Amino acid sequence: YDIHCPDTGTWQTTIPASKWHYGIVIDPSSSTQCHPDGVDFQGRIIVSPVLEVTSPNGGEDWVVGTEHQITWSVENVDAASYRIEYSIDSGVNWILIDDAVSGSSVSYSWTLPETPSELALIRVIAKDSSGTTIIEDDSDNVFSISAPCIKTISATAGDHGSISPSGTVEAPCGLDQLFTITADACYGIESVTIDGVPISGTFDSPYTYTFPSVQSDHTIHATFTPITYTITATAGDHGSI
Repeated sequence: YDIHCPDTGTWQTTIPASKWHYGIVIDPSSSTQCHPDGVDFQGRIIVSPVLEVTSPNGGEDWVVGTEHQITWSVENVDAASYRIEYSIDSGVNWILIDDAVSGSSVSYSWTLPETPSELALIRVIAKDSSGTTIIEDDSDNVFSISAPCIKTISATAGDHGSISPSGTVEAPCGLDQLFTITADACYGIESVTIDGVPISGTFDSPYTYTFPSVQSDHTIHATFTPITYTITATAGDHGSI
């Protein structure tokens, strides 16, 4: 328990009976009064500003290109604006995200940049109207910025038809990827092969196939066959066809 007293003049104070241990702290002031912790020389309660980053605060795994909320909580902070920075080297260097976030905000929508790291941190800095830092806080522990998960699907088609999209198609992990197979005029879809295995069914053109929630590489191939029609030819008596 500390009693703060001015550095000039004569002063006296009363030590609360409930405090067994106390110290005298000399503070520069022209006042002739002492005060306990948490009270200024005019008897006003001293409140300390509090700012805490709440997300990301350690352990998160956010993917490049996705959008997430940076959030923080504040107490006794009269901020005119906030500056938000991030680090990819555990706080050795800091990169600006935004230097003019509203002082009334407690969250910020951030699209993850192409800077993969397992040592990422967020810093939020509260500033007053003159741009002076009031208080700042960093993530308690590092989080990860991961490269997006991309799988490839090889899409090919034989003669007399097409598949779209075609070639080597990049498919984000976890999302569906649809293909459309179309036969040329007077041709039909003969077969559809997925990962080397023909699938069964009726393939009316145009035919669509979807890889659900892609988690690995795949192949898709289509073949086509001519459509044949039967013509019944007849002739009457005394002639031929």
